[in-house]
Amino acid sequence: MKKILSSGASRILVGVIGVEFVSGVLGAYYTPLIVPLARSVGLHDSDWNWVEAAQTLFAAVAIPVLTKLGDRFGHKKALLASIVITAAAAWWVVAGGGFVPVICAFSLMSVSAVWLALELALLRSALGETTDSAERISSASAALIVAFMFGSVGAAIFGGQFFTGAGGWDALQTAVDSGQDPAANAVFARVLRLTLLVPATGVTILIPLVALLVPESRRPARRRGDRAGLASLIGILVLVVGGLSLVKIQGVGRPLGWIVIALGLALIYPFVRHQLAAAEPTIDPRLLRRAEVWPYQAASLLLGIGYTATQIPLVTFASTDPAKHGYGLAADSGDVSIVMAVMIIAISLTAGFLTAFGSRLDKLRLIRVAPFVHAGEFVVFLFLHTQLWHAYLAVAIGGVGAGILIAWLPAAAANAAPRGKTATLVGLISLGRMVGTALGSAVFAVVLATVGRQSATAAALPGYLTVFAIAIGSSLLGGTLLLGARDPARAGTEPAIARRGAKTSNLKTETDNGEDHG
Repeated sequence: MKKILSSGASRILVGVIGVEFVSGVLGAYYTPLIVPLARSVGLHDSDWNWVEAAQTLFAAVAIPVLTKLGDRFGHKKALLASIVITAAAAWWVVAGGGFVPVICAFSLMSVSAVWLALELALLRSALGETTDSAERISSASAALIVAFMFGSVGAAIFGGQFFTGAGGWDALQTAVDSGQDPAANAVFARVLRLTLLVPATGVTILIPLVALLVPESRRPARRRGDRAGLASLIGILVLVVGGLSLVKIQGVGRPLGWIVIALGLALIYPFVRHQLAAAEPTIDPRLLRRAEVWPYQAASLLLGIGYTATQIPLVTFASTDPAKHGYGLAADSGDVSIVMAVMIIAISLTAGFLTAFGSRLDKLRLIRVAPFVHAGEFVVFLFLHTQLWHAYLAVAIGGVGAGILIAWLPAAAANAAPRGKTATLVGLISLGRMVGTALGSAVFAVVLATVGRQSATAAALPGYLTVFAIAIGSSLLGGTLLLGARDPARAGTEPAIARRGAKTSNLKTETDNGEDHG
């Protein structure tokens, strides 16, 4: 860490640590509030997965667009733009207004997924191509993850505890038990809106922080953008999200929504063909085909399925009352916040350990092992799911595996990136995770809505067990793919070549000096 702070990147690091702290708040604050948010707009437990799917699909298009704009026009400008959009969306969530406004607001808020890629690009620009820049980027990445996790821990505990302590959960249960629309309960609505003010305020504070503290990055000369590719990507997004909305409105048994989704997916092939032919593609498939890149991208996609997409089902499972439905942990928002905090603390401690001892560890070996450790979380949930301590044990195990991947996958991508492509390639790591999250959320929504006998508000236990089994499979597949991953620092990437060139130059200088003195 001293190496980073001793460089000219210190101001940027301080600024982006603040951004990642708030990013952690956004990532964890809303999770314990999922059940209250769903009830406030009249949604079934399984339906919030559609909100998650739409949100992550929007992020999937926002990430390559904003990283590309950052690489072309300046990473600070792109970061500020994404913060302003996120702040507006957070205030829209506070305002509420029904299912459509909520799904639109959360979708817009997902542009915060691009922050880490832009932050690492700003740091790499400040550090330049030095012999130890890769190690500094890895350390900075872990430091940012620690900041993210500190924000996550505080947010996970505060949001759920505040909502429950202020009487919001009791008001929600009273409304549900009496057959009243929770949104019409004045106490519930007031406490929920008051609770939602915190993340909106936090994101708003970031605007002057970044504007005043973070300088603009050095960047290559501007080139003509891929407008056709961008339009195609937006078209795919609109069709897929629109199809998901139709499935939600009409039901999974009606074909129109699935036809629209299939049409959107069918456009992926011509989109990829166009990207291969474009001089400045929106998403460069050539980067994804590189041997030192694609295993990390695939692992990120599978992490989205096994880690991010499972958080909604875990929350709704824990919140289910076993006295009414025969399963669940009867957890209120406060209890859920503690479960989330245990998971985030496990991730934070792992990331902190990696920050302190990363230079002494075999990063590639740990990355390969991490998915198998993460699979242990759902092995526990599959067989032990009747007590809160079962949940604590499971998420602690999963947090260790996820912590390694979250801390080091972006750094691996940054170190593998050619000059001028850092934000783009790190963004593709986030993009893969978003696509996995969207895919997993959509699949989990269908599973929870169709497997087993449903109640008016809760899914069936066999549906949740199926979700846990899918999560295990995705983690194991990710670990298997990473067994063939190559270390970017040893592969034929531009940074690696530059480092080897520097070493060769130093050796030649020493040899020449030796000959002169001989």
